[in-house]
Amino acid sequence: MKVDIIDLFNTLNKALYVVSPGIGRHQEKVAYVVYRLSRHLGWKQELCNSMFLAGLVHDIGALSLQEKNDIVFSRSTEDINLHAYRGAWLLDKFNHSREVADIVKYHHFPWNHGESLKTREGYGEYSNLLHLADRISSYIEYGRCVLLQVDEVSSAIEADSGTEFKPEFVDAFKSLAVSESFWLDVNSEEVLKHVDYSYFAHTEMSYSDFVDFAKILSYVIDFRSPFTATHSARVAESARSLAELLNFSSDDVNKMLIAGYLHDLGKITVDNAILEKKGALTKEEYAVIRSHTYYTYHLLEEVDGIDDIRGWASYHHERLDGSGYPFRKNADNLDLGARIMCVADVFAALKEPRPYKEAMDKAQIASIMNDMVDNRVLDGKIVKAMLDEYDAVSDACMEAGSLAEMRYKELYSIV
Repeated sequence: MKVDIIDLFNTLNKALYVVSPGIGRHQEKVAYVVYRLSRHLGWKQELCNSMFLAGLVHDIGALSLQEKNDIVFSRSTEDINLHAYRGAWLLDKFNHSREVADIVKYHHFPWNHGESLKTREGYGEYSNLLHLADRISSYIEYGRCVLLQVDEVSSAIEADSGTEFKPEFVDAFKSLAVSESFWLDVNSEEVLKHVDYSYFAHTEMSYSDFVDFAKILSYVIDFRSPFTATHSARVAESARSLAELLNFSSDDVNKMLIAGYLHDLGKITVDNAILEKKGALTKEEYAVIRSHTYYTYHLLEEVDGIDDIRGWASYHHERLDGSGYPFRKNADNLDLGARIMCVADVFAALKEPRPYKEAMDKAQIASIMNDMVDNRVLDGKIVKAMLDEYDAVSDACMEAGSLAEMRYKELYSIV
């Protein structure tokens, strides 16, 4: 399948716009600046493309909104390199971003007059150029005319030439900085429109590759909290098992797996305090939760060629009687894939412990899900298929959860 890898990488930034426009724009600004710098330095186009992608996702390892705020705006965290290490760990799981992972890993390390090249294994000048672009972006004050900040930002960068940044890179920045258009591009509302996408060919990606990318996004979504760390993996594998039971083609089984990993993408807009709350949600909190599938739909709308995946991922809280949310779909416009995802999401939620409940056994799950069939919430054919092959679906669900839990622990063991 052919997809636009830029659209894929930029999906999370679009989510961040909802909760913090400054943070969402920061990633795009860095991508633009590092791309302009690498082109100005005369680097090969393939490398410039990798630098651009690294800029788009350089803070992917900062999983909480507070950590992102600290990194971008206060620039003072307990260990500012930790999110870079975690980001590299995440990106290394995807074949198309392994070069990007190496660039991201050391993007906060200083140049130190070239000594870092000798003393830190794996550190390279590409990371330092990303470091420079990151600092340029973070020095620009959000909401203030950028042309009034040129001298301040330029002086701050030049003062760190040789210590923080490779002097050659600072010189390249100074060459770009004389142009007002450079600064106005950086600070524009849609900065990425100022990048010539003709250099970026659509990427031929196997379904296996897309599954790996979807897993990365699910980690970013779910690993913010131990209470959600395994959910998307369990939903994805439950949905895959059900699709196989219902004789989906191999391609559509893979699409269902991808949709499962992406189904809660919109929860990146939901505060952890709501996700982890042990008691009943307030009216306001529940309203926030009910918005997450809307954002899943519209974030995935940015990626061409995945209409069926987007629908399957986004309709998992719709109901056959039309009383679900947020689109009020009913049986007439919920296809089999969407209905499978509804069942998989409910099944995984009942199987796993939550802050407000214990995990349930087969009898409890069967009783609840059959009631939901009677009330025209879930599709009876799919629920019957799941209960008839309960052990197989349950095993797939729980094994996926165990693997996700292992990955969660692995990520948080990085220091």
